Amino acid sequence: MSFLLQDQTSGFVQAGKPLALGRRLLSALATVVAIAWFCLGFSAVSLHAQGYGTISGLVTDPSGAVIPSATVTATQTVSGTTMKAVSGSDGRYVFPTLLPAPYSLSVSAAGFERYKQTGIVLDADQALTVNITLRVGAQAQTVTVTADAPQVDTTTGTLSQVINSASVQDLPLNGRAAATLVTMVAGVVDASNEGNGANQGSGKTFSSTSLSPVEVASVNGTLPNQDNFLLDGGNNLDEMTNVNDPYPMPDSVQEFSVQTSNYNAEFGQSAGAVVNIVTKSGGDQFHGDLFEYLRNGFFNAENHFNLPGAQDTYHRHQFGGTIGGPVKIPHISSGKTTQFFYGYQYTLIHLGSSATSFTAPTAAEEGLASSSTGGAYADFSNLCNSASGNTFNGSGECVNSGGTPVTT
Repeated sequence: MSFLLQDQTSGFVQAGKPLALGRRLLSALATVVAIAWFCLGFSAVSLHAQGYGTISGLVTDPSGAVIPSATVTATQTVSGTTMKAVSGSDGRYVFPTLLPAPYSLSVSAAGFERYKQTGIVLDADQALTVNITLRVGAQAQTVTVTADAPQVDTTTGTLSQVINSASVQDLPLNGRAAATLVTMVAGVVDASNEGNGANQGSGKTFSSTSLSPVEVASVNGTLPNQDNFLLDGGNNLDEMTNVNDPYPMPDSVQEFSVQTSNYNAEFGQSAGAVVNIVTKSGGDQFHGDLFEYLRNGFFNAENHFNLPGAQDTYHRHQFGGTIGGPVKIPHISSGKTTQFFYGYQYTLIHLGSSATSFTAPTAAEEGLASSSTGGAYADFSNLCNSASGNTFNGSGECVNSGGTPVTT
């Protein structure tokens, strides 16, 4: 996405005529406002709603006694964003609303060595428990734990699974349809052929095609229209059939969680699963990629069961790219809390016809000069067989001698 900001006001000021200067100031102010709205619109912190994860735990000393008033800092390793919490009188701390991302935790308390834990990966809608034990000593010393933190949820009874970015990128996807990966979750089965009105009916907004891929699935035996799909916290549903709208392209999907049982009361509306898609956000460094996926029968091995000369006439090109990074505005933003991400994909499909014959219109039917009407109108009189007594009536219908319309 590109933006062009251009100052079209006069480049000089005449004596006694400060109007041009005023216009320049107004233009500069408008530019600042436009940039501010741009930053607000792409701010990962302000736009993400549901999909947040939670990190909580207990801070103790080597004897197991709780440590109150310990300062716990959570740092998102991709963007550099930090959040702080203080342990309570019971030694517990909690970060209730963190974006799903890799984190590190650092803890400090009077009379204890500093503590740092890395390798913490918080998934969408996950409640992660990370307990911390501090050693007695000076704060000038730091104990760093580099091993991955145990991914343990001891605070909820939710049964869920996360399809992470590596799965979305590495697993084979027909037509790059990330939605089909929900069937990897236990209890989820494809229900595209179920005749319950929730599949690809005539009233469905998005059909299950390679241009707008969706997934009709049944979870733990529920109907496909009893699932709830969210995109960064907002409804991602066809409101007519309650089936999911298309997912974003795989390159812009960070992960999505599939909660199949015992999810929190905040996720109402459905008796089946709650699928929460989380899109990627920018970081403190610029990054991006370009891609093209091509399907062409020219590159395919010959199918042993094909007839001689048969070809795969389905050609599909999917190409695009992504870019993300910090939004740096002098004296306004350093890019630590204001970042952007943008992705684009275009799909081209060419499919040869499977028909073995076709009917070409005659010159008269095309209204050419060689027709009986001289080319002014298309002449379909040959379709009404006059030899059988048929003729056109005043309404232009082909009728028999008894005046009954006949099919042509």
